Amino acid sequence: MRELIRPELRELTAYDIPVRAPGIWLNANESPWDINEVMFVQNVNRYPEQVTQLLLEQLCAIYQVQADQLLLTRGSDEGIDILVRLFCRPYQDEVIICPPTFGMYQQSVKLQGAKLVTVPLLVDKGFQWDLQKIKQSISSNTKMIFICSPNNPTGNVIPPEEILALLNFVNEKVLVVIDEAYIEFAQNESMTSYISQYSNLVILRTLSKAFGLADLRCGMVISQAPLIDMLQNLMPPYPFSAMTLKIINMATSQHKLQQVNKNIALIKQQREWMLSELGKLKCVDKIYSSEANFLLVMFKDATSVLESCQQNNIYLRDFSAIPGLMNGIRISIGLENQNQQLLAVLKK
Repeated sequence: MRELIRPELRELTAYDIPVRAPGIWLNANESPWDINEVMFVQNVNRYPEQVTQLLLEQLCAIYQVQADQLLLTRGSDEGIDILVRLFCRPYQDEVIICPPTFGMYQQSVKLQGAKLVTVPLLVDKGFQWDLQKIKQSISSNTKMIFICSPNNPTGNVIPPEEILALLNFVNEKVLVVIDEAYIEFAQNESMTSYISQYSNLVILRTLSKAFGLADLRCGMVISQAPLIDMLQNLMPPYPFSAMTLKIINMATSQHKLQQVNKNIALIKQQREWMLSELGKLKCVDKIYSSEANFLLVMFKDATSVLESCQQNNIYLRDFSAIPGLMNGIRISIGLENQNQQLLAVLKK
């Protein structure tokens, strides 16, 4: 059976899903707040309706785009997947990524059989983007470039002026995809305001992080209308259940946005406090500032830290096996008492 699998996929491994055991979960960059509302949906024997006009208007108001510039997908993962499937021919086309970064870009590219071109972030310069090397890596076969900003797992933002320089350099011959999953936690504003100027610019957004709706798996692809129309053709019918759409509609209402913004402010406050407190610990070798809802921390001994935390039912994300991230652990920012419990364990 193995010989029947495409050769380039035989060594492909599944995306590493964080541990889900009783305890404090600080390993998946989720919101620590539970909506905790009971909602009921009737007519479950019927196929769900498409996205309502009201919901579409709410989302467009949040992201400041037009209705024909936005496509709902089942998480950003599906948005990444359909972009790669739409543009990349197996064994011919190339996609550029800048590791260490979100693992699903590589996953989707390999599944499609396209060539993955890596331009690593500059570790010795705080994971800065190597714009010149990216430009040099573009060939006649390059179809798209994925940019995660703020980047996961490093937490840094790619300067907007450098992204604009890249857009102007490729001159609409290459798709530039900016994954803004964590942009709500950053000082920089979204790049969606440039959608009308660049037909090859694509923005990915999600309700999983700042909105605390990771379980619903709802993401957005934002681009000019012709591309959104083509992507819509790749989507299966009825991607969202009526229950899912109802919760999304409620969670993105004007009333709920006030609480979302409050939660974002609290996460940012806790992030800066944790940055300061973690920096005081003897077990920490280096810690990077972040504009996301997590911190990347280089420990002197990541293995012992992970073991100690797990013994206390605290789960972090190990990145020490990733090139350039030796002894690196990503810590999601939790509630104040959760962060205090983590610090107490690390101080032992």
